[in-house]
Amino acid sequence: MSALPTAVSVASLNTALATEIQALFATDRFRVYTTDDVVGVELGGAVKNVIAIAAGASDGLGFGHNTRAALITRGLAEIRGWRCAVVRTPRTLAGLSGLGDLVLTCTGDLSRNRTVGMQLGQGKTLEQVLRA
Repeated sequence: MSALPTAVSVASLNTALATEIQALFATDRFRVYTTDDVVGVELGGAVKNVIAIAAGASDGLGFGHNTRAALITRGLAEIRGWRCAVVRTPRTLAGLSGLGDLVLTCTGDLSRNRTVGMQLGQGKTLEQVLRA
């Protein structure tokens, strides 16, 4: 178990269940936040993957940190544009399962989606990437 601090979101329409999960997993280094905005958490989790592939492609093409930051920023703006239509709580996309997950997935060396994008940006075909 890692001693590094982190935080996650638990989404459920069942507040009692979310609170039970929070109590079960929370430690002094693992913060668990609860929300009833299941759709917002799902939206953030899905759309950030597309943006991470684009950020990885940008990195693979050698465009640099400023371009990646622009992609993340514009990606967040796109996600926020959807929030009015489907998200119960706009704060969800500003939190861990929105902005937090987006930044990690677009910049983390262990991000599968960023890695796919990097390899595509370096000229590999999707078939080559998927075989590797």
